[in-house]
Amino acid sequence: MVDSSGGSVGRMRPPLRHRLTDAQWLRFDVAAAVAAFVAGVLRADLPRAAAVGSAPPRLAAVVLVALGTLPFAARRWAPTAVLAVTASSAAVFSGLGRSPLVLAVTAGVAAYTVAVRCRRRVALAAFAGAEAVLWAGAGVAIGRGLAGSYVFLTALVTGMLWFAGGSVRYHRQYSQAVAAEQERRRLDDLERAGHAVREERVRIARELHDVVAHSLTVMTVQAGVARWVMQRPGQADGVLESIEATGQVAQGSCG
Repeated sequence: MVDSSGGSVGRMRPPLRHRLTDAQWLRFDVAAAVAAFVAGVLRADLPRAAAVGSAPPRLAAVVLVALGTLPFAARRWAPTAVLAVTASSAAVFSGLGRSPLVLAVTAGVAAYTVAVRCRRRVALAAFAGAEAVLWAGAGVAIGRGLAGSYVFLTALVTGMLWFAGGSVRYHRQYSQAVAAEQERRRLDDLERAGHAVREERVRIARELHDVVAHSLTVMTVQAGVARWVMQRPGQADGVLESIEATGQVAQGSCG
């Protein structure tokens, strides 16, 4: 089977997300979480925070970064918990007048995962809770006079990615519904075709039965006549030839 572009439809490969196993996805998420942690640790001390004296101790900053990045590895298996932890870590940083980009990314992707994988009510509740925490952190920063435009970054990124995840979930559900409808129609067509074949076989069987029954009736009558004319050899040959021809016609109809 060849499509309009000349390629073989039967050889088309499924999307990458369908080809990767759960173990492969887990390794990918673990690698992403470790990379995010390393990047977050390298950016934990920001000049603005140090200048206003709002920077936490180095160990505390590392712990916050760890909470905001390492749980990312489990986002596919515990999406709401990962969103809660990453958003809380980012909110604490926001309250200090800081917003490391890596935490905005991990919290945003966690929100995306929640929107894609969780039921609508659960996803909405998790998103609302995460946004409340993030905006509360921004409010603390404003109250302390540490706010800049960056303190709203995580809340905005999380919101945008959550809505993107919701769109992806809707698209997948729509595609699945269309595929299910197409499969149902295909099965219905197959059932109708099978029913038509069965009806045609019944019709042919009935026609064959009628032909054979008629031929046997003729043969019976001719056999009776042949027995009557056996006493007249000149007429017997013609009757027997007629019986033979009738039998051949019936045999040909059955074949």
